[in-house]
Amino acid sequence: MIRPVLVVVLLLLAMAMPDSVQAQAACPLNFEGRSNPTSCLCRGEGMLSGPVWGSGPYTSDSHVCRAALHAGAVPAAGGLVTVTPEPGRPSYRGGSANGVSTMDYGPWQASFSVTAAKPGAATPRRPAPPISKGRGRC
Repeated sequence: MIRPVLVVVLLLLAMAMPDSVQAQAACPLNFEGRSNPTSCLCRGEGMLSGPVWGSGPYTSDSHVCRAALHAGAVPAAGGLVTVTPEPGRPSYRGGSANGVSTMDYGPWQASFSVTAAKPGAATPRRPAPPISKGRGRC
């Protein structure tokens, strides 16, 4: 009985989200090895725990969505963010903001900053292949 109720609740939540949020890919756990800015979706449990070093920019191995909450880019319920890679820093200062405490750290090779995604700035998922019209091979 719980499964059907859960399915209905999830469907209702999905219907309540704007199309841009529904089509958005979830944020990566961290930003290690990434060199391009990306817009992604932070959801509840991704923001509840995980290490974060710095107070903006953050070390690339920090949890992206937890850093987004710390930065004020999203509320505790989640939302769309833009994550931008930055060069490493000689040190990172931790701090507390928006219910999240981050830690100090020394030198690290890469960083990222995180901001609320601007309307229309979403990075869409890979588009579906076009549907062929007319005669074609099956």
